[in-house]
Order: sequence, then structure tokens, then C-alpha cells
Amino acid sequence: AENDRVVDAFLAQNPQFVVCPAAQILQQQEIALNTGERLRLLPHRHATDGFFATVLERR
Repeated sequence: AENDRVVDAFLAQNPQFVVCPAAQILQQQEIALNTGERLRLLPHRHATDGFFATVLERR
């Protein structure tokens, strides 16, 4: 997907950054939404607008 390509290109050029698992961050906030590594909300699955987010951390 377009969003993944943008993040992957950034990571390829900036190896000091890593992806923080979105599901783990949501769980820490007591949000029961297993999205995997990158957050994707889809209208037909989550009854909301489409949304994408990736949390990056500088190492």
C-alpha cells in the first residue's frame, strides 16, 4: 500500500529509526484493537474513516 511504501522508504534512508508495534502501544493505553505493527482502520471493518499510522522511534 502507498502508506507502507512511504514508511519503508523512510526507514531505508534512516536506519536509526525502527517501527514500534502499534498493537503494543494501543494495549498500553487499554485500547483493545489488535492492528499489528502498523495501525490501519478500515471503514468496512472498524466503522470509521480510513486511517493509517506508524509509530517510529529513533534508536
